Amino acid sequence: MNFKRDICLTREDHKAVRGRKKIYSSVLGNSTGPVRCPLVISVGLDFGKNDPTLWMERILKEEGVNSPEELRSKYLSFSTLCVCHVSLHPVPLQVESAQRSQVLKQALILGLCTATFYDPSRPILWTKASLTRCLDLFNVMEFYR
Repeated sequence: MNFKRDICLTREDHKAVRGRKKIYSSVLGNSTGPVRCPLVISVGLDFGKNDPTLWMERILKEEGVNSPEELRSKYLSFSTLCVCHVSLHPVPLQVESAQRSQVLKQALILGLCTATFYDPSRPILWTKASLTRCLDLFNVMEFYR
């Protein structure tokens, strides 16, 4: 997270110095210590210049899958609510050259995400925006333990 705060510092000569400083802080990705929000998975797909929704429709058809909802039983590997954060170091999967199973799994996860949350109980929505996000998913349920 990136916070800008007005801060007031007092020097040894007791003159106040005001300014703006960026403060970077996050509990996300922390798997040890009193606050735990471990990284669950990083996801992202690179469709190149192809339309992501049309590309996924084609993959489903070629794989004999009638609906993205059918992917839940095969590829949904975790059922915990997560917080999503745009990946700071994205390494998207190249759709054209990747294994279909990897593409389908990541597309399923991306379809269950908004820009900020992963909810495995929501409907799978594939839009250009949802399929082209690069996200890190964090288990915030550990925060409350």
